[in-house]
Amino acid sequence: MFIGVWGLAGQDRLGAMTRERGLELAGDGELALAAPPGRLAEARGARWDVWVTGRVVGVDDDSALGDAAEVLVAALEQSGPAGQAAVHGAYIVAAYDRVARRAFVSHDHLAARGVVYTHRSGVVLFAEHVVDLLWLLPATPVRDRRR
Repeated sequence: MFIGVWGLAGQDRLGAMTRERGLELAGDGELALAAPPGRLAEARGARWDVWVTGRVVGVDDDSALGDAAEVLVAALEQSGPAGQAAVHGAYIVAAYDRVARRAFVSHDHLAARGVVYTHRSGVVLFAEHVVDLLWLLPATPVRDRRR
């Protein structure tokens, strides 16, 4: 499980979900993230802050999750967002560029761990699973009856 919000207006709902489900909260400024305890690693570079869940090729076990974050932050420090192309595995990454004050959320090349998102009233909500994204919304979307 990986859930997040970009925008201060959406962080109250994420905070409530975090408390209700026993998740850990992380992030920086307008970027807030939640994941099960011990499943979200963080690394900080000169410019980039990175949070990652999952596995990066070359990092063998769960105790090395922090190493996965270090691998990703090093790639971003060297090449910016394009640096992620050199990092393989099954992961989701959220990164915050402190200089440009921008963030991005992405997944591995094959989307072994996917990300879904929506944009509502100036807030971007994202999650690994649709059911978690729906929980963040103020109301369930109306069913699309175009079939």
